[in-house]
Amino acid sequence: MSKGLIVPNGRILVKEIVTERKSAGGVILTGESDPQNKARLGEVVSNSILVNNQPNDLYKVGGKLFFGKFAGASLTHEYEEYISLLESEIVAVVL
Repeated sequence: MSKGLIVPNGRILVKEIVTERKSAGGVILTGESDPQNKARLGEVVSNSILVNNQPNDLYKVGGKLFFGKFAGASLTHEYEEYISLLESEIVAVVL
């Protein structure tokens, strides 16, 4: 968990994983420049989704998941960018 950040119950804190590609001409393309990229990939930093008063094992800290392009609330803490997501905004979990 990120030092100094606590997410309220029902939310997941993720750090986006940005992938870079090179075009045929050698130009570096980030994930945002890809119009086909409909979902973003993130790593779970903190999980407050509870099942029977226990953290949901599906969203383990360090695990990866996909979320919608416009999902979540962006925030910056200690020069790091994070996204706070609701469980309903998660598209898929990487197992």
